Amino acid sequence: MREIDVRFRAWDKKNKKMVNVRQINWNDRGEIEYINGDEASNFVLMQYTGLKDKNGREIYEGDIVKWQSVYVGVYVTEVGVVDFQHGCFGIKYKSHNGTNVFWSFTGKEDLEVIGNIYESPELIEK
Repeated sequence: MREIDVRFRAWDKKNKKMVNVRQINWNDRGEIEYINGDEASNFVLMQYTGLKDKNGREIYEGDIVKWQSVYVGVYVTEVGVVDFQHGCFGIKYKSHNGTNVFWSFTGKEDLEVIGNIYESPELIEK
């Protein structure tokens, strides 16, 4: 049988800190009602992608990652945010020419987690 790794973390909006999710409670309609015993509306839930960065750090939704790309023979450092769209995890970023891109990744890339959108938003506010 295949092991399914479903892990979450959450941004605690009240206390302004990232917390590990130990418990999720759903109501009868299948909506998340409580996270760690507190109202779900107090949190932003982020799922683990199942992948690790080049340093072995787990990659979650909302993480800010960087990697190297090559454009016309020149190495360029790219920075983006891990997100879930179109049925897969990927990275949202602006390409070198300013175009908004969603790039689904496989985990083979040379990604490095450098922060997340809640604790270090300045890393993407360029």
